[in-house]
Amino acid sequence: MKEAFHSADTNYDGKVTLDEFKQHVRQEGFKNIDRDGDKKIDTNEWKAAVPAPKPESHFDKVDKDSDKTISFLEFSDKTDKHYDYGEVFNSLDRNRDGSLAPDEFNARPAFTILSIKF
Repeated sequence: MKEAFHSADTNYDGKVTLDEFKQHVRQEGFKNIDRDGDKKIDTNEWKAAVPAPKPESHFDKVDKDSDKTISFLEFSDKTDKHYDYGEVFNSLDRNRDGSLAPDEFNARPAFTILSIKF
């Protein structure tokens, strides 16, 4: 879990801001779906990761350029529309100081990163 905090704390100031948290959620969500690490999500990776009745129809909506892959930018755009970063961030920020300390950040359940609804 220390690695996750350090990965999210991009300016290395010992705390994670909302902007850093947003970027971390995007990157980790994308990385968890992009199983082969080729920096794009194909339909098989999508189907394996997205619990939806017709995952291919959701895939087509995210794949804005219709190249049969989802780029990080396409994923981020969709994530930004369907994930309430502020709500999750605020639920973790127990001392309400506007940032997450390591113990607050590391207390998050693993599903927080993957609870993006498409």
